[in-house]
Amino acid sequence: MRVEPNFRTLAALAVFLLTGCANLTAPMHRRALAVPTDAFLYGRFSLAAFKNALGEHPIVGLDFACEKDDTHYNIGFSIDEPLQVIKISGGNTCSLESLIFATTSDGRAVRKPAPEEFRAVIRFEPGTAYYLGDFSGSCFLGDVSPGLELKCELYDPQDHYEQTTAELRSAFRGMSRIPTENKALLPGHMSHREL
Repeated sequence: MRVEPNFRTLAALAVFLLTGCANLTAPMHRRALAVPTDAFLYGRFSLAAFKNALGEHPIVGLDFACEKDDTHYNIGFSIDEPLQVIKISGGNTCSLESLIFATTSDGRAVRKPAPEEFRAVIRFEPGTAYYLGDFSGSCFLGDVSPGLELKCELYDPQDHYEQTTAELRSAFRGMSRIPTENKALLPGHMSHREL
């Protein structure tokens, strides 16, 4: 007896394989003190998107995979506060693994592999803050018959190291004396579309 593939089963399997939760790493609070055993990732992660009636917006993020304890740090883009600092374990070796897209914070996430040119392995030493670049993206609803579909786009990151670092030192008082290093992820062709 031959079993024909069931579209519903295949669709459910595809969604299962491509999705996960949109768990973002909490950024540091602006008044938090920097601990010298940690390393810090910072930059601007700006999102232009609509908010729903609950004030939620689509999630766009960068997933950094780190070797120490096989940890992932997910940096989310923000409409309101794009300048972010993420604390990670010092002495960690990490690389950008995937791009994250989700409809809302409690929605299922789609993870797409990061473009190869952005997958450089970087060692993050304790007591140093590493500038990753100024990233921007947008999400919008597009007409797709028979309804609407969320589409997201990421743009090539920009290197505004000096300006963003000056803003970091002003906005995050606990980071004012931490040495910084420019590790901007700048190869071209970051543009990505479709969720």
